[in-house]
Amino acid sequence: MNFGTKRILEVICLLVPIFSWTQARSGAWVHERNKFYLDISSGQYKASKLFDQDGNKIPNEVLQIPGNFFLGTVPATYKQFDTTGYIEYGLGWDTEININFPFYINATQSVSAGNYSVTNLGDLQVGLKYKWMDLPWLVSAVEVVTGIPTGNESATSNKVNALPAQIIPTGDGEYDVALKAHFSRGFQALPVFLSANVGYRFRDVNGGTSFVNDLPWGVDVGYTIPLLKESNWLQSLTISYATRGLRSFASPTAAANTGLIATGTVPGQSLIDIQPGLFLNIWSKLALTTSYSYTVWGENTGAGWSVRGGLAWAN
Repeated sequence: MNFGTKRILEVICLLVPIFSWTQARSGAWVHERNKFYLDISSGQYKASKLFDQDGNKIPNEVLQIPGNFFLGTVPATYKQFDTTGYIEYGLGWDTEININFPFYINATQSVSAGNYSVTNLGDLQVGLKYKWMDLPWLVSAVEVVTGIPTGNESATSNKVNALPAQIIPTGDGEYDVALKAHFSRGFQALPVFLSANVGYRFRDVNGGTSFVNDLPWGVDVGYTIPLLKESNWLQSLTISYATRGLRSFASPTAAANTGLIATGTVPGQSLIDIQPGLFLNIWSKLALTTSYSYTVWGENTGAGWSVRGGLAWAN
């Protein structure tokens, strides 16, 4: 999946506290048979700087004349707006399926002369999670997640002032498979949960994209504040914080076209994000989800921030 899509998935699937109104559904927890969680959200990502192959912050720049490296680069700001659907559905037998689909992505490289933009689908992700341990002090699950290249790795923008179009991918053209282990704990005395996950992702399963396998990981903590206990309205507010990481097993190399770093199509990406979030029960089974993400360190990745908000429904 491309950088922008990966950012979407991390925020929705891993950061936003996926709750019934009394029990965390993120991490190792799974839904009972025929129970589900549905989230429709939109987000905005912005990066005017990048992390190069050595982890240094550099300006985001694109080729002044696309395809011509001799005429130099111009400063740019990468912006991506998406609308994404996410669902978790309980299959029974301590198993659930989850699907994440960015069905609308608008990606833009903004330069002084104008905006190069593309609109397309993002990459689809399908996961299957099995809860294999459920003890009073620890819950654990294993998950297989498949990335499907429904986005366009060769999306071509409009022209700006008669200059050639830019390539701004909304997908990376690869199938990938990740194996993950989840560990979670909720507390009875306090409405608090802790979750951690670590995995191994096999990239470039279909061959030809040069992406190297990587290791995703994350840690979440959440605290639920009861509000109007005797009402269907505003029953609770959950505050969450997450740290997310991705470590490539490749030795990062310099990108020939640094403008592609922000789009996530340069192999050897590594990063660490911090991600606070809020989850407000509005009415009955309807909730408002919000989150913020900022990349504090990386290699061959964007040095930007994202915000998103959405509505969630759980049965």
